[in-house]
Amino acid sequence: MDDLDKVKAAIISARDVVISAHTNPDCDAIGASLGLALALKKMGKRVAVALEPYAEKFDIIPGKELLFAGDFSALTPDTFIALDAGAPERLGRAEVFLTRADVTLNIDHHVSNTGFAKINFVLPNVSSTSEIVFDLLYKLVELDAEIASALYAGIITDTGGFRYSNTTPETLSAAAKLVSFGIPFSEIYDAMMFTKSLREVKAFGKAVSSAEKIEGMPVCLAHISPEELDELGADSRDLDGVCESVRDIEGVEVAVFLYPKHGQDGVTKISLRSKHVPVGKIAKALGGGGHELACGADFSGTYEEARAAVLELLRRALL
Repeated sequence: MDDLDKVKAAIISARDVVISAHTNPDCDAIGASLGLALALKKMGKRVAVALEPYAEKFDIIPGKELLFAGDFSALTPDTFIALDAGAPERLGRAEVFLTRADVTLNIDHHVSNTGFAKINFVLPNVSSTSEIVFDLLYKLVELDAEIASALYAGIITDTGGFRYSNTTPETLSAAAKLVSFGIPFSEIYDAMMFTKSLREVKAFGKAVSSAEKIEGMPVCLAHISPEELDELGADSRDLDGVCESVRDIEGVEVAVFLYPKHGQDGVTKISLRSKHVPVGKIAKALGGGGHELACGADFSGTYEEARAAVLELLRRALL
């Protein structure tokens, strides 16, 4: 892994930058991307953020005006920065910039990261990519309330509101410094952790109501079908927090959530959340990745096939 000074040097010398993150971006990916983009713009760089469309509730995160919605072939950056993406294929259409840009940076906190860029800065023991970006930017550029708000949003969601075990003293110190910039921290916290649209509530309820404990294992599995999502006028972007809620059921050690991946027919998303059992190796065996206690994979096949595959791996790991 490359050191922080090398990353800073690459950013300082950059002129025309494209930033992207993993497909179906979550709040950490969005917050890190927009927070970094706002900071680079403040440093005088030309910046475009190439993210897939995301849920409306994340519109509270500043910097949306830097999102690029056009044809990626129109962008010819000298520097490309991949955030919160463990492997090239996780970048979706933005993977093209790995060969198009002269300088490529990979900044991430997933233990499964493959080190795919010319400069790789991966810190698995840090709570979130947003926290890494904060440490990178602190003292490199004068932060403001917009940059701080974006990074704070990313940190609170990836730590579950500071309740997950990835929360460290350094995480809390970073959050305190971000709050000191006068951000609407209570409003951001409520929007990220509690506020849901009626569509999200209905999709969440439908998914959670399917939860079933698997006989002989401390595992609970939930799912939602494409037809059920269509009936609700929802998609996979409306399913935030389902797997975490299933994991919190009494007596459950591992939660599995199966749902159709947005925009990819025939692909079932497998999400895994665990209280103590390391499930990262299971996600890896399914072609995915992530953290030891929170991970997932894209499975090319039906719900029934995905269910059978993940439960067989869990049986081998647990029994």
